[in-house]
Amino acid sequence: MNIHTKNRIVSSCNALLRALPFEKITVSMIAKRSGVSKPTFYRYFLDKYDVVNYSYKVNLDRWRSHSGGRSWRDFFIKMYTASKADSKLLKNAYSTVGINSYKEFLFKYSYEAIQTSAIKCRGGAPLTREEEIYLAIFCYGVIAVDYEWINGNLDYTAKEMAELTYRALPGTLRDLWWNP
Repeated sequence: MNIHTKNRIVSSCNALLRALPFEKITVSMIAKRSGVSKPTFYRYFLDKYDVVNYSYKVNLDRWRSHSGGRSWRDFFIKMYTASKADSKLLKNAYSTVGINSYKEFLFKYSYEAIQTSAIKCRGGAPLTREEEIYLAIFCYGVIAVDYEWINGNLDYTAKEMAELTYRALPGTLRDLWWNP
């Protein structure tokens, strides 16, 4: 597989998301904008949901590994700053609902990232049952709050949002940072 083709598809999808709600975007539109055929699109991605989710995953992983961050606090600052800079794309990505939605992917991937970090920092010890529940509440809550913030319903700076998010992270997980 050609990484340049894959990146072109992602960039094209992101450009469309800055202009249109997610439900109005089709695989044909993404393929046409990226200059690939639909069969080529499907060699790289399952569907348009897969493209958006892959884009988030790449950003999350990059923010964690290349931002110079040494903590969840640093990561959250990077996340909110990038979110504000591309708020139109996120507003449209958030417009999806259902099992393949951006929100569902955000929850699963974010939960897994924090869980993995904690387990690695603890030398393989799993989360407790209570931590699993607290982490689920945290992840769903951050997604809901980010949605409200992106839509202009919360009057905080990116740095203030990052600090509040960091403080909301369950205390037993807050300082268990692992850089992939």
